[in-house]
Amino acid sequence: MLEIKKYNRKDLEQYVNSQTFKDLRVIPISFHRAISQCHNPRALEDDILLFVAYEDGQIAGYLGALPDDYFTKDNAKVHLAWMSCLWVDPAHRGKKIAQKLIQSCFETWDHRIILTEFTAEAGSLYQKINLFDPWLTLKGRRWYIQSDLAFILPPKHCIFIKLKPVLKIVDQSLNAVINIRNFFGENLKDPLEESTHLSEETISVLNHDHDSSGFKRSADELHWLMQFPWVLEGENETEAQRYHFTSYSHQFKCAAVFIKDSTHNTRGIMIYTIRNGHLKIPYFTHFCPPDLLSRTVKDIIKKHRVTTMTLYSQELIDYLQKSKSIQSFSKEISRKYLISKTLSPIMPFHESTIYDGDGDCGFT
Repeated sequence: MLEIKKYNRKDLEQYVNSQTFKDLRVIPISFHRAISQCHNPRALEDDILLFVAYEDGQIAGYLGALPDDYFTKDNAKVHLAWMSCLWVDPAHRGKKIAQKLIQSCFETWDHRIILTEFTAEAGSLYQKINLFDPWLTLKGRRWYIQSDLAFILPPKHCIFIKLKPVLKIVDQSLNAVINIRNFFGENLKDPLEESTHLSEETISVLNHDHDSSGFKRSADELHWLMQFPWVLEGENETEAQRYHFTSYSHQFKCAAVFIKDSTHNTRGIMIYTIRNGHLKIPYFTHFCPPDLLSRTVKDIIKKHRVTTMTLYSQELIDYLQKSKSIQSFSKEISRKYLISKTLSPIMPFHESTIYDGDGDCGFT
């Protein structure tokens, strides 16, 4: 018989610290992701953060919910959840466990659900159950700063796994040329000022752009993003076998860069993540000229030896393209968002400003 257990903040913290959790063959959430969920500034005490389906005492599937607040054009607050990390054990597929988990999530959250970054297979399921409307599609751009074929190609086809040693040699050769070009390029004018804490001066800069986003991120939420990541730097093979989403990575960094003018006054901030050489900028706010923004991005790339960069801020993309400051191959990409039919009339997409990091995207 199928049973779905629900975990709020208190339940989840007790669960991941229990011996039962430590003995599980499959875990429905990583320990540090659970602790991060418990520290979410927008999570209420009774909000359900995790749904776990059990059959005959074994985990058959699970689904996560990330609490958030959206503010309408009239500044009315809508408490909702981002649906995340849906997984069903292959041995239990065909029993509509995914649908039952989604239905439980919808009923628990009073049909106030949004989501993004879903696979094509999951997208077909969401369309089939007819609980969502399309919300918006963010247009973005991906730059390939250095050659990283040995990392990009193997997941796409088994033949590239066999060719990985050859791809590494190709990467080394191409990157040697790229690095020579960068060596003669513009050097960092000043050391980047980075931190996982935001000063009062920086918070005032953040508040300058506070009303432009429907989610109105405060310093508390940005501190939470930087100090309680879902991905930790390092290797953990044991957890990789027990948890079916990424929780450890060879490289992972999340920090704030302070954008300074020539007089060293803070004119903006960028929150960035770098995972295995892949740079993303989930949040940024500023009141500075475009060339200062472009220079900051270039400085991050140079300092951290970025291989790939993905951006969804059209403002930042336009600055970089007009200045031609990133001389690398790039392509257009997109990210689709779905919204529950209940929220659709409350949160029309044309009134929404959304950042790349909204939802669970900033954590991965």
